[in-house]
Amino acid sequence: PVPAALKEAHLALINSLEAIIEGLQGMMTIKTDPVGATKLISRYEDGIQSISLPIEIIRNYLKRQSVAFSSYDSGYILTQ
Repeated sequence: PVPAALKEAHLALINSLEAIIEGLQGMMTIKTDPVGATKLISRYEDGIQSISLPIEIIRNYLKRQSVAFSSYDSGYILTQ
């Protein structure tokens, strides 16, 4: 579940990660499908450029809500 206040940032984060994954898939197919791979690799760049903002929004929200994670929790990276 995602807090309603983070719905858009969460979706933006997922879209950025998906673009990065598509770009990595393109990198793996560069030898077999250079045209398709080129298109996918540009998605990687889009994802890298767009991932910072949603992470920052989520991080700020968690700080304002005094949410803390232990170093063993997967959310820990968002509060560091």
